[in-house]
Amino acid sequence: MCRAQDVETFINDDVWVLVGETYRPSDDSYALLEASKDIVASVATNRRMLELLEIGAGSGYVALSLAYKRFNTYVIAVDISPCAVESCRRNAILRGIYDRVDVVQCDAAKCIRSKAVVMVLFNPPYLPVEEFDTWYGISWSGGIEGDAISLRFLVEGIRCARNVLAFVISSIQRLDRIFREVLSSCREIAITECRHFFYETICCIVCWV
Repeated sequence: MCRAQDVETFINDDVWVLVGETYRPSDDSYALLEASKDIVASVATNRRMLELLEIGAGSGYVALSLAYKRFNTYVIAVDISPCAVESCRRNAILRGIYDRVDVVQCDAAKCIRSKAVVMVLFNPPYLPVEEFDTWYGISWSGGIEGDAISLRFLVEGIRCARNVLAFVISSIQRLDRIFREVLSSCREIAITECRHFFYETICCIVCWV
C-alpha cells in the first residue's frame, strides 16, 4: 500500500502530483519525452487514435505529457508501485485527460496483451544496485549490473508494440546484453537525445519492430 500524502511539485513550470515514494521526473525522463515527441508525430499520421503504453510510468510525466498535447492519443500507464499508480491517476485527472488514460498496477507489462499498442515507452531503473525493499528502491534499482530491469522491460515492450518503442539507457549499466536483444529483435534502431554528465551519459534508443 501507499499511505503517504501526495505532494504537488513544479517540474518545468508545470504542476505534478507525486504520491509517497514516487520517482521524481529527472534528466532521463526529459530525454525520453523529447525523443518521443517526433516518434509520436510520425506514427500518429492518419491514425484516428494512437495507442501508447508506458511501462514503469511513475508519475506519468512522459506519457501524460504526450497525451495532453495530442487529443488522439490513448495511454495505458503501468507501474508496480501503488504510489506511482496513484500519482499517475491524479496527474491524468489534473490535466483533464483521464477519459483517455488507463492506469494499471502491474509488474512490467505482464498484464498487457501482445501487440496491443502502437508504441511503447519506458525509462527503466538502471542504477547498478539492488534495493528492492521500498518503492523508492524499486524505482531506481536496475540489478547488480544495472541491466536486469531494462532487459525485462525491453522483452515485454517488444512483445506489446506493433510498431515502435523508445527507452532510456545509461553508460553506468551493462549495455552489451541490452544491445544484443535490440539487434536481434528490431528491424531499425536509432540512438538519440544523448545527455552527458560528469558521472554518466544517458541516451534514448528508438527501436522499430
